[in-house]
Amino acid sequence: MSGISKIIPAILQCLEEHDGEMQGTEQLSLATYTARKSHLVYLVRRLCSNGDITIVKSNGGRGCKTIYKRNPNQTGLPRKTP
Repeated sequence: MSGISKIIPAILQCLEEHDGEMQGTEQLSLATYTARKSHLVYLVRRLCSNGDITIVKSNGGRGCKTIYKRNPNQTGLPRKTP
């Protein structure tokens, strides 16, 4: 469980550093120093189910990347206006 508690804040911090959006699972795994992408995908889906981030899935094919976005209006934070 200690690995999970270190990786989840790293994912959220990485998204904040990249203006709330990151393209590609490979880039996210390199930025968070996660060895297994399958474990990273599990944690990202867990964050998505909690409402912390949004996943925009790619259709596949060359050049298409999954986009991970930080939700601007999270529970416990003041509402952001665009």
